Amino acid sequence: MVSEPFDLNALKYDEWYDKHKILYENELKAAKIIKENVKGISLEIGVGSGRFAKPLNINFGLDPSIELLKIARKRGIEVIKGVGEYLPFSNNKFDNIYLIVTICFLDDPIKTLNESYRVLKANGNIIIGFVPKESKWGKYYESIKESNPFYKFAKFYSYNEIVYLLNQAGFKVIETVSTLFQNPCEIEKYEEPINGFDKEAGFIIIRAIKL
Repeated sequence: MVSEPFDLNALKYDEWYDKHKILYENELKAAKIIKENVKGISLEIGVGSGRFAKPLNINFGLDPSIELLKIARKRGIEVIKGVGEYLPFSNNKFDNIYLIVTICFLDDPIKTLNESYRVLKANGNIIIGFVPKESKWGKYYESIKESNPFYKFAKFYSYNEIVYLLNQAGFKVIETVSTLFQNPCEIEKYEEPINGFDKEAGFIIIRAIKL
């Protein structure tokens, strides 16, 4: 996972959530629906500055960016420097693992999912939040990749591709929530997330369990 652009632009990254407060709260609302069905000790891979970890009460956050981890620590997250492909944890340690807007930045998604499987307890949850490449938002972020210091390094996936990767790693999808139906570059508005996968949604949360 690339860390340099996040280290160099850590404040800019964190300030996005204030600048786009409504979009952020729409995404967070979808994540909170999933959160209602999970309990126990949680780890977020790609915790960033802790914008999701803090309100979701995630215990631990892992990220390769030292500068983002400094911000996450100030938000009360127990942080660890590292990458998803080589998790520095023992087997069967966590009840839940989150990857929110992270999978598109991973060097090796399947290796990260395999590592997540290893460190999850039996019947543990993996929660993935992502922008599907086939959506309006996925196409928009793809179109601005070259001018964006973060998305320049991103690889977007479709909903079916994420489900396939999860299945390959031994997980079974049991819950999906969709949100962000508005168009990019328009005045932001609050939305209510819906249960299930909707192809018009720009942000999807999937919960899968370790089989």
